[in-house]
Amino acid sequence: MLSPSGDAANLNASPWKTLRLLNVYRLALAVLFMAVIVISGPNVLGQHNAFLFIAINALYILFLLSSGVSGRYRWPALKLQVYAQALIDIVAITLLMHASGGIGSGLGVLMIAAVAAASVLAPGRAALVVAALASLSLLGAEVHADLFGGYRATSYTQTGLLGASLFATAWLTVALSRRAHTSEALAVRRGIDLANLAELNGLIVNRMQSGIIVVDDTAEIRLMNSAARALLNCADENPRGLKELSYPLYRLFLEWLPGRETNAPPQKLEHDRATTLQARFARVGARREDRGVVINVDDTAEINRQIQETKLASLSRLTASIAHEIRNPLGAISHAAQLLGESPGMDRADRRMVDMIREQSKRMNAVIHDVLRLYRKDQPNAEVIVLQTWLEAFNAQFSRDHGLAPKWAAISITPPDTAIKMDANHICIRCSGICTKTPSNTVATNTSARRWRSPAAVRPAAPPRTWT
Repeated sequence: MLSPSGDAANLNASPWKTLRLLNVYRLALAVLFMAVIVISGPNVLGQHNAFLFIAINALYILFLLSSGVSGRYRWPALKLQVYAQALIDIVAITLLMHASGGIGSGLGVLMIAAVAAASVLAPGRAALVVAALASLSLLGAEVHADLFGGYRATSYTQTGLLGASLFATAWLTVALSRRAHTSEALAVRRGIDLANLAELNGLIVNRMQSGIIVVDDTAEIRLMNSAARALLNCADENPRGLKELSYPLYRLFLEWLPGRETNAPPQKLEHDRATTLQARFARVGARREDRGVVINVDDTAEINRQIQETKLASLSRLTASIAHEIRNPLGAISHAAQLLGESPGMDRADRRMVDMIREQSKRMNAVIHDVLRLYRKDQPNAEVIVLQTWLEAFNAQFSRDHGLAPKWAAISITPPDTAIKMDANHICIRCSGICTKTPSNTVATNTSARRWRSPAAVRPAAPPRTWT
């Protein structure tokens, strides 16, 4: 994110820039005065005292040159330089006006520009103080001329009007300057907000898994995220046009452009043989000159994978719901078998049936528990299982449950002490499914590959089942 420090520094640099411009204006005016009096003589400027005019003007030029150096290095402080330059302006203009014949020479009008310049850079009350000093200086010059008879005629009325103009200029300039500073500060804050918003939008777009490309009506690329670069195999850092990026996408864009249908279905993009992409177009911008097009590029394989994951998630929720519904009647059956087993007058066949109900209920409950545990994404209870011992126990249990002969299956594990680390319930479910679905097939396990292999079902006369 952008911080206000950079733009605040630019805002603080604005008064220094204004001060430098004012120095240039003052220096140009002083040089012009010097050129006029040197070329044409003291006809208008310096007609009362040419030597005083030239001396004051030369000193004023030297002061402005030194002020330019101070302003460049920003030393001393801004306020001190503003006040010093305002005071020198008042003194210099008053003396130049006196050397040129007083208020009638017209140089007193320059005092308005000096007061306005000080009002722009100085606070409100300080600007009024500068206006008061300038008015007193003009009035003092007229009083001096009236007492000592320096001019042919003095004009207190013109001096008073000029003083009133100075106060009006100071007040108006301060009001306008405050409004300008407020607008400038607001513009800086809005600029910071817009820059932060643009950076945030860029981060969001770059983190999206879909490819996003923003173009104008001429197919010039304005924005493109990293996902779009990867999907379109873009090697160029800054592709200028959509045609350079992907010609098939550019052709789809030209086909979509006349109608500009926002809700148009996605179109297949034949980019290469390895990936199958689809593109969707949407227009943005209300005004014609600001209109653009957002192109959404997606990998259809990724979309199909997400759809498959959604289907599997829905199927797992359905399976868990069914398992939960089966658990209640299964509990009732198990409880009924327990009550039936407590009857004193049961023969061996009935008691055998009760035992089978209990065992099958226990097995079904274990299956339901595994299904619910997988749905809840619990960690499997992995344990070390010796295959020879475990398969013999499973064979005996399966034979009793299905009424098979104890030696209906032959188990052979090489080497005999082969062991695996796995959840016993999971391997029990897997073996039960294999034995139930292929009752007459030879089933083999490859312990080196750690996977089950079940050949196609064949039904020989009565071969024994062999575990290898």
